[in-house]
Amino acid sequence: MSKKRKNYSDSIISLILVAILCLVILSIPVSIFFFGLKFLNSLPEVNIENGGFIENLWFTLNFIGYVTAFFLVAELLSKNLNEIKNKFLSTVVKYAFTFTLCWLFATIYTLFSEKLSASNLGVLYIAKFLFVLGIIVEILYFFVYQLPNKKSNLKI
Repeated sequence: MSKKRKNYSDSIISLILVAILCLVILSIPVSIFFFGLKFLNSLPEVNIENGGFIENLWFTLNFIGYVTAFFLVAELLSKNLNEIKNKFLSTVVKYAFTFTLCWLFATIYTLFSEKLSASNLGVLYIAKFLFVLGIIVEILYFFVYQLPNKKSNLKI
């Protein structure tokens, strides 16, 4: 009887490719936040204490975690605003509410953060940055999930 050796090279290559793909997918939002925070740091109203690269990356990852939790709560709170019959009014109220929550989050985060400090105008810049990121996420969600589902429901 001859023993056949199993060839694991295809499995190893596929695992490496999947790991690289996951790292690329995760690096895109981290890069957006990292360079967005670097841009905010270049403004005179916002001050982020610069450390080494790893320390800045750790701060960015913490900030992403807090922002993700914040946007989850904001979406849960603004979910009921979609029940207004007038869609235009519903959209305006939802985005005004979201911007107000972004401003509140930026204010609270800058008050309690040891690495991030900002003046009142700097807090407004941080809130605008978060608000624009939230709108970009909603636009991407619309084009990736909702628009293809609407097209598939149409009967020709």
